[in-house]
Amino acid sequence: MTGQTTTLETYEKPSIDIYEKGRLFLIGNGPSLRDTNLDLLIGEESWAMNRIHLIYDKTDWRPTRWFWADMPQRDYHRVDIGWHINSNLYPCYVRHDVLKQAAGLWPRFDKYADTEDCVPWVHCKHHSAVVWGGDKVPNEWHLTHDLQGFESEMPNPYPYLICKFGSGFSALIQMAVLEGYSPIILVGVDGNLKPTVDGVDYSHFDTAYWTDYMVTQEEADRTNLGLWHSHQMAHDYATENGITILNATPDSQFTMWESVEYDALFHSR
Repeated sequence: MTGQTTTLETYEKPSIDIYEKGRLFLIGNGPSLRDTNLDLLIGEESWAMNRIHLIYDKTDWRPTRWFWADMPQRDYHRVDIGWHINSNLYPCYVRHDVLKQAAGLWPRFDKYADTEDCVPWVHCKHHSAVVWGGDKVPNEWHLTHDLQGFESEMPNPYPYLICKFGSGFSALIQMAVLEGYSPIILVGVDGNLKPTVDGVDYSHFDTAYWTDYMVTQEEADRTNLGLWHSHQMAHDYATENGITILNATPDSQFTMWESVEYDALFHSR
């Protein structure tokens, strides 16, 4: 497949009027999401990621853009990816190497999604999302059009290299900033990964979010360091460039952001 590099000026966004309003909600998957009235987001531009569908039976809201940021570690991850892409509910932005797998371009996997209308995005290969220490930890955002040659692997890739250090949520913040949204409002970003106990996941809105993955205290501590650092880098970039990012997550650990009451954001309706 021959790739075609584009720019933000020619990049086609979904045709949704809300883009003219300027604000954008980025939805994390933290436990606080269980107590968040997501129906208030209906009619708003809102992006979500990964296994957000596990909350769909509790709300009529659906995101206007969906992301997948991690290499599938379980068979049910591939099922999830295929379901979102094939549902045609919203544009799907999928890490380019994962999208190759979904399209059946990897020898080990049969095609499990119709990927033609998806947007592949290339992630920085130097900084790991979960490694803490040494040169694997960036000190600042490094936004660049250099896609490191991977633009030839999938057509029409996202025009910037995205670093997912900390977590895949970092990718959402970077794309939101690159596309000019302000204010950007964070929801469900609790920032306190906890170890699993007896197979129960206490770190996400659904205790079965990780059905068979055991998180140790050491892994949780290391991940929390990376999460904090990734948000601090985003905060530094936003502050230096006059971008407003607000945190509407109650009791969030990411105290570098200005906090705002979630329900109050909709009082003007």
